Amino acid sequence: MKKLNLFLLSFLFVTVLNAQSDLRVEKFDIDGTLTVNDPISENLGRINAVQFNFNEGDRFYSELTADFFPMLVLVAPSGEYNISYPKEGERAAIFDDTIKESGQWLLYIVGDSTDTGNYHLTNMYASAKSLELNDSLSFCDKLQLLILHDKANFYFLRKNPTDEEAQSWESKITFADSGKGMIFGSDLSTFKALLFKTDVKELAEEKMDGFSDKIENCLSSDWEKIEGKWQNVLGTENIKEKKIAFVERGKENRYIKLTETEITTDTFPNIQYRINIIVSREEMK
Repeated sequence: MKKLNLFLLSFLFVTVLNAQSDLRVEKFDIDGTLTVNDPISENLGRINAVQFNFNEGDRFYSELTADFFPMLVLVAPSGEYNISYPKEGERAAIFDDTIKESGQWLLYIVGDSTDTGNYHLTNMYASAKSLELNDSLSFCDKLQLLILHDKANFYFLRKNPTDEEAQSWESKITFADSGKGMIFGSDLSTFKALLFKTDVKELAEEKMDGFSDKIENCLSSDWEKIEGKWQNVLGTENIKEKKIAFVERGKENRYIKLTETEITTDTFPNIQYRINIIVSREEMK
């Protein structure tokens, strides 16, 4: 971060995000065009700008791709700035960091003084409060955070990649005695964690009902509960699954699923039962 002396721009900045809520996660895109009528900064080049109100401790991710060689400049209220260029062999300029100052921030989309063309800006934001993950969080607290963070594909909850191509990540959120939570899927929009396992069917049924009630009590009346029956998992002969889905009424692509899986194989001396929770924006068959 360095000091940047920018002249006061005479055009209107677009206020896209006003970070006022204690618990807030957002993902939004901005499509724009650099034109010959846009102002030129002697320090930078031809520019567009977006205004944000951030609080200290918030997280912000911004990725800029463009018809021209793109540059992002994020300017803090104090005038300190951060410049991001595409890495060698890549097309996107990326800012990804914790906000250090509260107040009005300016994000400049920058090209060379001769550049014009279209650009696409992908932004993800998480308030400082939504990033507080500690041992005192209840089951409902964790579930509500997962629902909140699914708006940004759980980006701010990703902990460690679990394969070389980073198609799955360990999650910062998990549930007591469940082992690691995982984030996966084509666009990393699905969270899954093991809640319980046993070889006693009656105990599995009892736990399934208990987790179902617990999830239902965490949700508002806007969510509908849909109970399914035991079915063979497609493509298998020794795995059955029963699921309970929670779907947010009037909104597409908001799902919570509780699954009880029965596994019968020669590998295990007894039938195994596993209960998983899944939070996703992808419809779960």
